[in-house]
Amino acid sequence: MITGEYGEGSMNTALYSGQKNFVELYKTALSNEIELLTLKEEN
Repeated sequence: MITGEYGEGSMNTALYSGQKNFVELYKTALSNEIELLTLKEEN
């Protein structure tokens, strides 16, 4: 399974793993970190 972003810019990244559970867990954790950063910026 592959997850990540594709497009212009130097910040494009991808994660590959044959273990779907790991990819789903990683995506959830990354999403939570982004949400925390967003909340910190709003305060």
